[in-house]
Amino acid sequence: MNTYFTDLYDSRIGESFITTKDSFNLKLGKAQVSELNNWVEHPVSESELKESLSNASELELKIFLRNMPYIYEYFKDNYKEIRAMVHLYLPESFGQEKAIIEDQIKSTAVFDYYLEWSKK
Repeated sequence: MNTYFTDLYDSRIGESFITTKDSFNLKLGKAQVSELNNWVEHPVSESELKESLSNASELELKIFLRNMPYIYEYFKDNYKEIRAMVHLYLPESFGQEKAIIEDQIKSTAVFDYYLEWSKK
């Protein structure tokens, strides 16, 4: 198993890949990135995130979606709000990603309901 992951990581390094926080990296294809914007790799204010999402390129959005759970730490309380905002600002061309986020939001709502119910 270790050899499999070592080979996988090694195969996803190089000029045609951009490093992501999940360490699987993202294949650039024909796109080229000279430098990433701060919001793609580091937490920013909500207003800055909204503006960045609204003006982002497709590549920036792809990188951000891969990095988001590591930037905003999915176990923190505000992650749900961040995820809902990202869903709202993703363009329609990200239909599959929007559907995944919708399912996550629904499953979290069900979990929260039963968690509160169990406390009573």
